[in-house]
Amino acid sequence: MTEQAKVPAIRFAGFTDPWEQRKLENLASFGGGHTPSMADASNYVDGKILWVTSQDVKQHYIENTTTMISEKGAATLTLYPSDSIVIVARSGILRHTIPVAKLRKPATVNQDIKVIQTVDSCDSSWLLQYFIASNKTLLREYGKTGTTVESIDFAKMKSTALMVPYIEEQQAIGSFFSRLDNLITLHQRKYDKLVIFKKSMLEKMFPKDGESVPEIRFAGFTDPWEQRKFGDCFEFLKSNTLSRAGLNG
Repeated sequence: MTEQAKVPAIRFAGFTDPWEQRKLENLASFGGGHTPSMADASNYVDGKILWVTSQDVKQHYIENTTTMISEKGAATLTLYPSDSIVIVARSGILRHTIPVAKLRKPATVNQDIKVIQTVDSCDSSWLLQYFIASNKTLLREYGKTGTTVESIDFAKMKSTALMVPYIEEQQAIGSFFSRLDNLITLHQRKYDKLVIFKKSMLEKMFPKDGESVPEIRFAGFTDPWEQRKFGDCFEFLKSNTLSRAGLNG
């Protein structure tokens, strides 16, 4: 973003107004949570309510959590609505990055998580992308080091000033990056499936020990595989690098 014009280098057509400086605390409300007693199993048994911990904030969108809690366990917690932003405020991972994500389902959180709920004049998808784009700067500015567990000074972070466009431009930017995120997720899933498929094919398209043919073959191939020594299949060449450099004495 240019300092004089107070606008980004690239904008969607139709948006010309300068961005305004606003404090984060004026754009959202904030919350947190805690850990229901682990000694009381009824807080967790047959749990169906999402409970976000730092280990769940590995992607930028959260639909499921590692641990679910029961209605009893959630009784003293706030159930935050979908579209709320969750940010890890205390974790060893804060040495390198500030994990941040958006809830796609209502959820509760533990004590290491801070929750941000935007006001009507601030689009949550846009704010999520702001946190992603400014991650290193925010970590450098508000990260607390030298403590037992790395953390961020969230009280100070709430007063951070950021450049904000009108809500319509926020929504356009937020929607654009949300579509990109969905596309990335789709291709990531395809990639993951292909990796699993390849691994399976590698196991089935080479003969197992003691067998002469693989489990799966291409149509038209029926001959058994022959046992050969590795050295009979290839020609090995010596490197002439040292000779060319005149270093061989």
